[in-house]
Amino acid sequence: MKKLAFLIFIFLPLFSFSTDYYFSQFSGSDAASGTQSFPFQSLAKFNSLSHTAGNRFYFQCGNTWYGTLNINGSGTSGNNVIISSYGTGEKPVITGFTGVFAFTNLGSNIWESTSSVSASVTSTNMVSINGNNAVMGRYPNTGYLTYTGHVNNTQITCAALAGVRNWTGASLVIRMNRYVLDVNTITSQSGNNINYTSTDNTYEPANGFGCFVQNDANTLDVQNEWYYNPSTKKIRIYSTSAPTNVKVA
Repeated sequence: MKKLAFLIFIFLPLFSFSTDYYFSQFSGSDAASGTQSFPFQSLAKFNSLSHTAGNRFYFQCGNTWYGTLNINGSGTSGNNVIISSYGTGEKPVITGFTGVFAFTNLGSNIWESTSSVSASVTSTNMVSINGNNAVMGRYPNTGYLTYTGHVNNTQITCAALAGVRNWTGASLVIRMNRYVLDVNTITSQSGNNINYTSTDNTYEPANGFGCFVQNDANTLDVQNEWYYNPSTKKIRIYSTSAPTNVKVA
Protein backbone atom coordinates (compact mmCIF):
# COMPACT_ATOMS: atom_id res chain seq x y z
CA MET A 1 0.00 0.00 0.00
CA LYS A 2 1.30 3.40 -0.91
CA LYS A 3 1.47 5.98 1.79
CA LEU A 4 -0.02 9.39 1.08
CA ALA A 5 1.83 12.40 2.31
CA PHE A 6 -0.20 15.40 3.35
CA LEU A 7 1.13 18.90 3.53
CA ILE A 8 -0.64 20.97 6.12
CA PHE A 9 -0.59 24.73 5.65
CA ILE A 10 -1.35 26.86 8.64
CA PHE A 11 -2.45 30.38 7.75
CA LEU A 12 -1.72 32.82 10.51
CA PRO A 13 -3.53 36.18 10.52
CA LEU A 14 -1.40 39.19 9.92
CA PHE A 15 -1.40 41.44 12.93
CA SER A 16 -0.49 45.11 12.81
CA PHE A 17 0.58 47.05 15.81
CA SER A 18 -1.39 50.15 16.74
CA THR A 19 -0.81 52.98 19.16
CA ASP A 20 -3.21 55.13 21.16
CA TYR A 21 -2.38 58.82 21.54
CA TYR A 22 -4.11 61.26 23.90
CA PHE A 23 -4.30 65.05 23.74
CA SER A 24 -5.26 67.58 26.40
CA GLN A 25 -5.07 71.37 26.26
CA PHE A 26 -5.33 71.59 30.04
CA SER A 27 -2.83 69.00 31.28
CA GLY A 28 -0.93 67.97 28.16
CA SER A 29 2.62 68.58 27.01
CA ASP A 30 4.19 67.82 23.64
CA ALA A 31 7.21 66.55 25.57
CA ALA A 32 5.06 63.91 27.29
CA SER A 33 4.60 60.29 26.24
CA GLY A 34 1.11 60.73 24.77
CA THR A 35 -0.62 58.28 27.09
CA GLN A 36 -3.89 59.08 28.84
CA SER A 37 -1.96 59.78 32.04
CA PHE A 38 0.64 61.92 30.22
CA PRO A 39 -1.11 63.31 27.11
CA PHE A 40 0.25 65.46 24.31
CA GLN A 41 -1.09 69.00 23.94
CA SER A 42 -0.97 70.61 20.49
CA LEU A 43 -2.24 70.03 16.97
CA ALA A 44 1.33 70.53 15.79
CA LYS A 45 2.23 67.39 17.72
CA PHE A 46 -0.72 65.54 16.19
CA ASN A 47 0.40 66.56 12.70
CA SER A 48 3.94 65.30 13.36
CA LEU A 49 2.79 61.79 14.31
CA SER A 50 2.25 58.84 11.97
CA HIS A 51 -1.38 58.37 10.98
CA THR A 52 -1.08 54.75 9.90
CA ALA A 53 -3.62 51.93 10.01
CA GLY A 54 -4.79 51.11 13.50
CA ASN A 55 -3.50 54.21 15.26
CA ARG A 56 -6.05 55.96 17.46
CA PHE A 57 -6.05 59.61 18.53
CA TYR A 58 -8.17 60.82 21.43
CA PHE A 59 -8.89 64.48 22.25
CA GLN A 60 -10.09 65.40 25.73
CA CYS A 61 -13.69 66.52 26.11
CA GLY A 62 -14.26 70.15 27.07
CA ASN A 63 -11.15 71.32 25.17
CA THR A 64 -10.82 73.53 22.09
CA TRP A 65 -7.95 73.42 19.61
CA TYR A 66 -7.33 76.12 17.01
CA GLY A 67 -5.76 74.98 13.76
CA THR A 68 -5.92 72.17 11.21
CA LEU A 69 -5.53 68.41 11.31
CA ASN A 70 -3.07 67.35 8.60
CA ILE A 71 -3.45 63.61 7.99
CA ASN A 72 -0.27 62.10 6.54
CA GLY A 73 -1.39 58.47 6.21
CA SER A 74 -4.44 56.25 5.88
CA GLY A 75 -6.09 53.22 7.38
CA THR A 76 -7.50 50.15 5.68
CA SER A 77 -11.01 48.78 5.35
CA GLY A 78 -10.48 46.56 8.36
CA ASN A 79 -8.02 48.65 10.32
CA ASN A 80 -9.01 52.29 10.48
CA VAL A 81 -7.26 55.39 11.71
CA ILE A 82 -9.54 56.63 14.48
CA ILE A 83 -9.92 60.18 15.78
CA SER A 84 -12.21 60.34 18.80
CA SER A 85 -12.62 61.82 22.27
CA TYR A 86 -12.12 60.78 25.87
CA GLY A 87 -13.27 62.03 29.24
CA THR A 88 -16.57 63.67 30.15
CA GLY A 89 -18.26 66.92 29.20
CA GLU A 90 -18.78 68.69 25.90
CA LYS A 91 -17.21 67.08 22.86
CA PRO A 92 -13.80 68.55 21.97
CA VAL A 93 -13.72 71.24 19.30
CA ILE A 94 -11.11 71.56 16.55
CA THR A 95 -11.63 74.78 14.63
CA GLY A 96 -9.90 76.76 11.91
CA PHE A 97 -10.72 79.93 13.80
CA THR A 98 -8.00 81.68 15.80
CA GLY A 99 -9.08 83.43 18.99
CA VAL A 100 -8.17 87.10 19.41
CA PHE A 101 -8.25 88.10 23.07
CA ALA A 102 -6.42 91.41 23.58
CA PHE A 103 -7.23 94.73 21.89
CA THR A 104 -5.78 98.24 22.00
CA ASN A 105 -8.08 101.26 21.85
CA LEU A 106 -7.01 103.51 18.95
CA GLY A 107 -9.78 106.02 19.61
CA SER A 108 -12.97 106.88 17.72
CA ASN A 109 -14.36 103.41 18.52
CA ILE A 110 -11.56 101.69 16.61
CA TRP A 111 -9.91 98.72 18.36
CA GLU A 112 -6.85 96.90 17.06
CA SER A 113 -5.61 93.48 18.13
CA THR A 114 -2.65 93.98 20.43
CA SER A 115 -0.71 91.18 18.75
CA SER A 116 -0.62 89.76 15.24
CA VAL A 117 -3.43 87.33 14.53
CA SER A 118 -1.11 85.12 12.49
CA ALA A 119 2.52 85.07 11.49
CA SER A 120 1.79 84.30 7.86
CA VAL A 121 -1.86 84.82 6.86
CA THR A 122 -2.16 87.82 4.53
CA SER A 123 -5.95 87.92 4.30
CA THR A 124 -9.10 86.58 5.86
CA ASN A 125 -12.69 86.40 4.69
CA MET A 126 -14.41 85.35 7.90
CA VAL A 127 -14.55 86.89 11.37
CA SER A 128 -16.87 85.81 14.18
CA ILE A 129 -17.75 88.10 17.09
CA ASN A 130 -19.75 86.68 19.99
CA GLY A 131 -20.78 83.73 17.84
CA ASN A 132 -22.06 85.82 14.92
CA ASN A 133 -20.43 86.39 11.55
CA ALA A 134 -19.18 89.98 11.31
CA VAL A 135 -18.96 91.89 8.05
CA MET A 136 -15.88 93.43 6.49
CA GLY A 137 -16.06 97.21 6.49
CA ARG A 138 -17.15 98.79 3.21
CA TYR A 139 -17.98 102.18 1.67
CA PRO A 140 -20.82 102.83 1.32
CA ASN A 141 -22.26 100.63 4.07
CA THR A 142 -25.04 99.38 1.78
CA GLY A 143 -25.76 99.42 -1.91
CA TYR A 144 -23.55 100.61 -4.77
CA LEU A 145 -22.01 103.82 -6.05
CA THR A 146 -22.66 104.41 -9.74
CA TYR A 147 -19.66 104.65 -12.07
CA THR A 148 -20.15 106.56 -15.30
CA GLY A 149 -17.04 105.77 -17.32
CA HIS A 150 -14.18 103.32 -17.65
CA VAL A 151 -10.91 102.64 -19.48
CA ASN A 152 -10.62 99.00 -20.51
CA ASN A 153 -10.52 96.98 -17.28
CA THR A 154 -8.03 99.28 -15.53
CA GLN A 155 -9.99 102.40 -14.53
CA ILE A 156 -13.47 103.56 -13.64
CA THR A 157 -14.88 107.04 -13.16
CA CYS A 158 -16.95 107.39 -10.00
CA ALA A 159 -17.79 110.90 -8.76
CA ALA A 160 -19.04 109.58 -5.39
CA LEU A 161 -15.52 108.39 -4.50
CA ALA A 162 -13.88 111.76 -5.17
CA GLY A 163 -13.15 113.92 -2.13
CA VAL A 164 -13.90 111.19 0.43
CA ARG A 165 -10.27 110.09 0.76
CA ASN A 166 -7.61 108.51 -1.40
CA TRP A 167 -8.51 104.81 -1.58
CA THR A 168 -5.17 103.55 -2.90
CA GLY A 169 -4.47 100.06 -1.56
CA ALA A 170 -8.11 99.23 -0.81
CA SER A 171 -10.19 96.69 -2.69
CA LEU A 172 -12.60 97.90 -5.36
CA VAL A 173 -15.63 95.70 -5.95
CA ILE A 174 -17.08 96.41 -9.39
CA ARG A 175 -20.39 95.18 -10.67
CA MET A 176 -19.24 94.55 -14.24
CA ASN A 177 -22.70 93.76 -15.48
CA ARG A 178 -25.94 92.36 -14.15
CA TYR A 179 -24.38 89.07 -13.08
CA VAL A 180 -20.64 89.62 -12.46
CA LEU A 181 -18.81 91.12 -9.45
CA ASP A 182 -15.05 91.64 -9.78
CA VAL A 183 -12.75 92.38 -6.81
CA ASN A 184 -9.66 94.42 -7.67
CA THR A 185 -6.85 96.29 -5.89
CA ILE A 186 -6.85 100.08 -6.24
CA THR A 187 -3.39 101.19 -7.44
CA SER A 188 -3.98 104.96 -7.54
CA GLN A 189 -6.69 107.61 -7.54
CA SER A 190 -6.90 110.97 -9.28
CA GLY A 191 -10.09 112.79 -8.37
CA ASN A 192 -12.98 110.64 -9.51
CA ASN A 193 -10.79 108.34 -11.61
CA ILE A 194 -9.96 105.10 -9.81
CA ASN A 195 -7.14 103.00 -11.26
CA TYR A 196 -6.94 99.35 -10.34
CA THR A 197 -5.29 96.04 -11.16
CA SER A 198 -7.60 93.22 -12.21
CA THR A 199 -6.77 89.54 -11.95
CA ASP A 200 -9.51 88.61 -14.41
CA ASN A 201 -9.83 90.36 -17.76
CA THR A 202 -12.81 88.33 -18.94
CA TYR A 203 -15.15 91.32 -18.60
CA GLU A 204 -14.98 95.09 -18.85
CA PRO A 205 -17.03 97.41 -16.65
CA ALA A 206 -20.37 98.45 -18.12
CA ASN A 207 -21.01 102.17 -17.51
CA GLY A 208 -24.00 102.83 -15.29
CA PHE A 209 -23.48 99.86 -13.02
CA GLY A 210 -22.15 100.07 -9.46
CA CYS A 211 -19.11 99.67 -7.23
CA PHE A 212 -18.06 99.89 -3.60
CA VAL A 213 -14.80 99.92 -1.63
CA GLN A 214 -13.78 97.44 1.07
CA ASN A 215 -10.65 96.09 2.78
CA ASP A 216 -9.61 99.49 4.18
CA ALA A 217 -9.46 100.69 7.78
CA ASN A 218 -11.24 103.93 6.83
CA THR A 219 -14.44 102.05 6.00
CA LEU A 220 -15.04 101.15 9.67
CA ASP A 221 -18.03 103.04 11.06
CA VAL A 222 -20.65 100.40 11.98
CA GLN A 223 -20.65 98.15 15.07
CA ASN A 224 -18.43 95.06 14.58
CA GLU A 225 -17.20 95.96 11.11
CA TRP A 226 -13.62 94.76 10.68
CA TYR A 227 -10.47 95.24 8.63
CA TYR A 228 -7.46 92.89 8.48
CA ASN A 229 -4.09 94.53 7.86
CA PRO A 230 -1.94 92.24 5.66
CA SER A 231 1.26 94.04 6.68
CA THR A 232 0.92 93.97 10.47
CA LYS A 233 -1.29 90.83 10.51
CA LYS A 234 -3.58 92.65 12.96
CA ILE A 235 -7.33 93.10 12.87
CA ARG A 236 -9.21 96.33 13.53
CA ILE A 237 -12.81 96.39 14.69
CA TYR A 238 -15.30 99.23 15.07
CA SER A 239 -16.95 98.85 18.45
CA THR A 240 -18.36 101.11 21.16
CA SER A 241 -16.62 98.89 23.76
CA ALA A 242 -13.71 96.47 23.79
CA PRO A 243 -14.48 93.55 21.43
CA THR A 244 -14.96 90.17 23.07
CA ASN A 245 -15.05 86.58 21.83
CA VAL A 246 -13.42 87.45 18.51
CA LYS A 247 -12.37 84.60 16.21
CA VAL A 248 -10.61 84.94 12.88
CA ALA A 249 -10.54 82.25 10.20
